[in-house]
Amino acid sequence: MKRDKYNSEIAKNLRYYRNKCGLTQEQTANKLHIDRSTYTYYETGKNFPPLEKIIKLADIFNISYTDLLDDYNKAVLGKEEAK
Repeated sequence: MKRDKYNSEIAKNLRYYRNKCGLTQEQTANKLHIDRSTYTYYETGKNFPPLEKIIKLADIFNISYTDLLDDYNKAVLGKEEAK
């Protein structure tokens, strides 16, 4: 998968799980100890979060870090269909 496409998929997953947890970008950034603008870059696919942030995000969202790295359709839509 191309890097831009991969960043886009992770960005979609971040947005989905953040919204599912009822968190704002600001709240999520605070939990990561980063600026909101840095988190926004992750969620828009402009920057890729470092591994330690991916692990922390998974903990915040109460999911596996692989859920953030999976293809959006597989990770999110597949889980919704399974319910």
